[in-house]
Amino acid sequence: MSVNPIAAAGKDTEVKQPKRQRGWFGRNWLWFVPALILFLVVVGAGALYWSFYVRIYRLDVVQDATTVIKADKSLREKLGEPIHKLWLPSREAMPAARIEDREKDVRWKIRGPKGTAEVHVLSQMRLGEWQRVVFDVTLPDGKKISLQQADEGGEAPPAQFKPTKPADKTPSTKTPPPDINLPLPSADSAG
Repeated sequence: MSVNPIAAAGKDTEVKQPKRQRGWFGRNWLWFVPALILFLVVVGAGALYWSFYVRIYRLDVVQDATTVIKADKSLREKLGEPIHKLWLPSREAMPAARIEDREKDVRWKIRGPKGTAEVHVLSQMRLGEWQRVVFDVTLPDGKKISLQQADEGGEAPPAQFKPTKPADKTPSTKTPPPDINLPLPSADSAG
């Protein structure tokens, strides 16, 4: 019996296939998956912060009111300098806004070195312009300071509706109304 040398060599030696190399994810999944989850949590928290707080602080009503507040001498004396908005509000200092088509009602907290205060601004669209109806700052001791007309030096009363009388609808002529003569059907033809 003759033995085939090539076949005999194949029985004794195993042919080893090279190991298949793992891809990038296969080598790095252990740190990548937790990092991805942490990234998504941080982005979600940032989106919530943006939608609740930063969006309110960027309203034109809040920006204008902040400029007036920082320029007011009595508030600088009571709260100290610098006066700034609370960017990381606590549960009791959360800003609130009610924004409708023709009205913006916003409340937020401000802080100075001597304490915090709450600001309330109510603006309404009148004659195509936003006008502040209420602009109050409540100090920590409960005292309210109205900054309604701080730039003019006085306090303006809230706007009130003053109706006008309707125009008189009586005719201006002195002639009597014309006679109306309509032919009426006779009672004889009804039968």
